[in-house]
Amino acid sequence: MSFTMIVSNGFLVDTNVLVYVYDIWAVARLKQVPYVLTEDNEHGRYLEGVRFLDPFDPSFDLHFLAAS
Repeated sequence: MSFTMIVSNGFLVDTNVLVYVYDIWAVARLKQVPYVLTEDNEHGRYLEGVRFLDPFDPSFDLHFLAAS
């Protein structure tokens, strides 16, 4: 079963994502970090200024990060 809920800070939370991923996202957003490398989220997912990249995904391009 998949559903979305609204948490107290007003953000929509997809319950298919591990809770600690939102903690990492919140810090990255607060500190204006554009990319988070993780294998625990969908590769390329973009959420309010932060893009999640899976370094083990076949389409991952390290040169893209170096150029950013």
